[in-house]
Amino acid sequence: MHTDINTEGITHPKQLAFLENYPKFMSIVATCEAIGIRHQTYYRWLASEDSFKAQCEALKKEIEDKRLALYEAELDKRALHGSKQSDILLMFGLKALNPGKYRENINIKHEGKIELAAVATEYIVEGQYREIEGSTQQMLSVEATESTVVPLKEESNSRVPEE
Repeated sequence: MHTDINTEGITHPKQLAFLENYPKFMSIVATCEAIGIRHQTYYRWLASEDSFKAQCEALKKEIEDKRLALYEAELDKRALHGSKQSDILLMFGLKALNPGKYRENINIKHEGKIELAAVATEYIVEGQYREIEGSTQQMLSVEATESTVVPLKEESNSRVPEE
């Protein structure tokens, strides 16, 4: 994968080697091993050298854009010609590279009032179990604090005896 590398402001030979080799390996750890540095050194450079960090971010963005284009081309090929290859792998690749476009999106908008009804059949107040009138079929234990009811766990239909 050929990328245009801008090395302006970078003089350290290992940083230059990283920028030149990252497109071949597309892995930080593999690139660091190939050029003979520890990956912690790479992260230290990112934290301390703005020009190196900017070049790495630009390089990663360029590579991700090219990978996304390849994934989308493969998606089009499979849609037009069919394939027995892993569609699930392709799906996860597309979601990872462009989640804004390929993730499941749910947009729920509500206007107006919402009325809440009690759904718990038991609750704990100061260590005591009490029943709530109009209980539902499912048992749910909750802990009551001053103004908050926090679910603890779902239980079977067995009762805990009062002490």
